[in-house]
Amino acid sequence: MNDADRALTKAIGERLRAARHARGLSLSALAALTDGLYSKSRISNYEQGLRRLNSEGAEVLAAALGNVTAAQLLGLDEEDATAGSEQ
Repeated sequence: MNDADRALTKAIGERLRAARHARGLSLSALAALTDGLYSKSRISNYEQGLRRLNSEGAEVLAAALGNVTAAQLLGLDEEDATAGSEQ
């Protein structure tokens, strides 16, 4: 993974963490909201930038969070990328 990829992966993780914190959810609580599709350790890996969240995972986590879209998590909607974390 090159520096640009690492930076993107980290930014996605930071948006995920901000959205989770905005909802007041623990990693375990968010994992439970995915109906077992994602474990708390996997979500933690995304947040730490150890794994890159793909579009399918972003859809599941955005639906579970309810305060962001998948596009916002992935940084595809830059205008609104931080708006969800403030709600």
